Amino acid sequence: MVAKNGTIIYEHYQGDVYGGGEERISDRTPFHVASTSKTFTSTAILQLEAQGRLNIEDSVTTYFPDFPYKNITIRNLLTHSSGIPNYANFLPQYKWDRKIDVSNRDVLDVINQYKPKLEFTTGARFKYCNTNYVILALIVENASGLSFPAYVKEYIFDVAGMQDSYVLSTENVGNYMPSWNQSGRIYNFDYLDGLYGDKNVFTTCRDLMKYDDAIRKNLLLDPLFYQKAWEPNYRDGGNESWEYYGLGWRLKMFNNNLKIPYHNGWWHGNNSVFQRLILDTAVIIVTGNRYNSRIYSAARVANLFRPYYPASAYMQEDHDAFLKRTSSEKTEESGDLIEPILLPPASVPAGSGKKVPLPK
Repeated sequence: MVAKNGTIIYEHYQGDVYGGGEERISDRTPFHVASTSKTFTSTAILQLEAQGRLNIEDSVTTYFPDFPYKNITIRNLLTHSSGIPNYANFLPQYKWDRKIDVSNRDVLDVINQYKPKLEFTTGARFKYCNTNYVILALIVENASGLSFPAYVKEYIFDVAGMQDSYVLSTENVGNYMPSWNQSGRIYNFDYLDGLYGDKNVFTTCRDLMKYDDAIRKNLLLDPLFYQKAWEPNYRDGGNESWEYYGLGWRLKMFNNNLKIPYHNGWWHGNNSVFQRLILDTAVIIVTGNRYNSRIYSAARVANLFRPYYPASAYMQEDHDAFLKRTSSEKTEESGDLIEPILLPPASVPAGSGKKVPLPK
C-alpha cells in the first residue's frame, strides 16, 4: 500500500490466509508485523513519559529492583545499547523447556536468576536485540497498571481507529496466524511466539495507514516526543551511511534534511515494511505471511515523491543490509508471488480524531 494524507494511492493484496485456498487475503486480514511492533512499544513508553509516569533516563531497577544491571536505563533499551543478550540465545542456554510457552515475565525472571553476561559495556554501542523490547513492554505494564496488550489497544489502536489490530500473547494464542517459508513449510506456534513488545502486533495495511495518520495528526503524542524518537542515537549497521536508530524507530538520514522514520519486520515467515515519508505526508506499507525478501524493495517507492535514494546505491541494500541488521530475528528465504487481488484506491477514515487521555 502507498497512501498520502490518509488517502490510498495504491493497494494490492494476493494469496490466501491459511494456505488452503479457503480464505483470500483482504484489506481486513491481520498479519504479524514482527519488529514493526517496536514502534508501538516506543509510542507507549513516550506516552507514559509525557504523563510523568516514567522518564526514559530512569534505571530499569526503578521498576524492577531485582534487575541485575544497575546502569541500564529505559533509553538503553529503546536504543538497543544495553548489551543484554538475546533471549533466543540465553533461554536455551539455561535449559528452558521448549514445551512451555515463554512469557515476558519469564524472560525477566531468567535474567534476574542467572544474570547473563552483558555482550558489551552498556551505552558503548548499538546491537539490535529483542530482549530490550520484551523488558520495555513490562515497564509499560508496571507504569500504567494495564497489561501491555490492553494498553496498546486502548491508547494506540482505539485512538487511531485500528479496529482489526491486536497484540498476541500467551493469553490469546488462539489468535495466532501461521506463516510460511519460501518452500511452503508452515510455522506453527512455538515457545517464543507469545512474547510481545519486540514483536506480536497483528495488523492490516489499512490499520497501519491509520496509525501513520494518527501520528501525523498528533493524536497519540505531542510532536515533540516523536521528534525525540526520530533523532539518531546510533549508526544502524550495514554499509549505507544514512542508516541510524532512534528510540524504537529506524531512521534514514539523507542530505537536505530529508529523514524517513521506519521499521521493517521479520519473524518466521512474516515480514513487513512501514516507512513514513514525513515531508511528503505519505506512507509505504507492506505485510505478508510468506517470507519474501523482495518486499523490502518497496522502500524505493519513496522516489516517486522526491529523490530520497541514490538510484545506483539502494538497489542491493534492500536485501543484503537488511539481512545484516536483523540477523537476530528468525526467518527463511523468500517465496514466489502468487496471483494478485487488486482493490481500487479508497479514502479510509483515520481514527476517531480525538485525543484520549491516559489513565490518571
